Amino acid sequence: MPNRPAVLRKEFVFEEYQILEARLAGADTVLLIVKMLDQASLTRLYEYSRSLGMEPLVEVQNVEEMEVAVKLGAKVIGVNNRNLTTFDVDMETTTRLMKMVPQDTILCALSGISGPQDVKAYRENGVGAVLVGEALMRAKDTARFITELLGGGEEVVETRKEKKKLLVKICGTRSAKAAKYAVEAGADMIGMILVTGRKRCVSTSTAREISRVVHGTPKPSSSSSSSSSAASARTSQPPTKATSYFEHTTAHHLQHPFRALLVGIFQDQPLDYVLEQQRLLDLDLVQLHGSEPLEWATLIPVPVIPSFQPSGSASLEIGTRGYHSIPLLDSGAGGTGEKLAVEGVKEVLIRDEGLRIMLAGGLNADNVSEVVSGLGEMRARVVGVDVSSGVEGKDGEQDLEKIRAFVETAKRL
Repeated sequence: MPNRPAVLRKEFVFEEYQILEARLAGADTVLLIVKMLDQASLTRLYEYSRSLGMEPLVEVQNVEEMEVAVKLGAKVIGVNNRNLTTFDVDMETTTRLMKMVPQDTILCALSGISGPQDVKAYRENGVGAVLVGEALMRAKDTARFITELLGGGEEVVETRKEKKKLLVKICGTRSAKAAKYAVEAGADMIGMILVTGRKRCVSTSTAREISRVVHGTPKPSSSSSSSSSAASARTSQPPTKATSYFEHTTAHHLQHPFRALLVGIFQDQPLDYVLEQQRLLDLDLVQLHGSEPLEWATLIPVPVIPSFQPSGSASLEIGTRGYHSIPLLDSGAGGTGEKLAVEGVKEVLIRDEGLRIMLAGGLNADNVSEVVSGLGEMRARVVGVDVSSGVEGKDGEQDLEKIRAFVETAKRL
């Protein structure tokens, strides 16, 4: 998952199995507390963690412990402002010890950070990171609080309410000509069916040609301004705005500043086949339309879009963070033309306030506005729409004018 936050296992670590357990669960690093470990244990756990590709956060509280951490060669050192014996908090602890830290080491301030004034002071002193726990849990509006900690103000928080254009995915693409037309019409994603036996399934040679066209066709000039903004955002400093998980994945996984993204659709096929096709066709995203385990998303090297129906036990996994990039809410197996029930969509969204979704199921240029607007205030939680049969003619072939009409209609919503 590109651009995701790092995951820290923050607890008392005494044995290797805890580090391995953390790694298997998807953690990027672990906390090693100098006060809790003798020199031999600290060295052993530090080296084991690094052998798994995890640079530990080594916690210290005084001069003696800092000397141990520096001698160990720790590249990320956290200074706990809370004395673990008396539990008193002294915010100057980090500042006093920072002169001992090598220039190439990241220094973190741990404990006692209550607001942006603390972060500002540490930043001015050269501290590279802060760890915030209790204050975040007590905050009434966590997104606003995080934004303030990062240096953003009211104007940054308010931008979260801005209406964003829907992303558009044209699915069931069966020719390079249709793919090129869809991209030039303004589609954000081009999907091809890679499920043997399905009527829209494409051959390997056709899939390769579609891939070549999608990767080589620039977005239309009408989106140049937004493309420039997106490109600038990728090369400039990270924004201070705090975003939710699905807001982040939508911005970073589901759109490209210069071209459309290529999506491969699979259904109940072996993982090895999915991985092979992703590599062979240079897929930007993988869409899973069957009963594939949620955990597959951690094994596939590109963002994953799983399909869910509004009803059924599978929909309980729809909002699971850290696996798929965005869930697709569909009426059925896909490409059937069966219209998605708006009330069912509402029921799913009510259960999870932070959930963002893409919609599919019987959409076309004539009804997409009705379906999306029918969600009322929940419309803002729909980030994109997916169409297949809705851009086909009576002969079942993709209709180029229907593709353009759908894209234009959806982008106006």
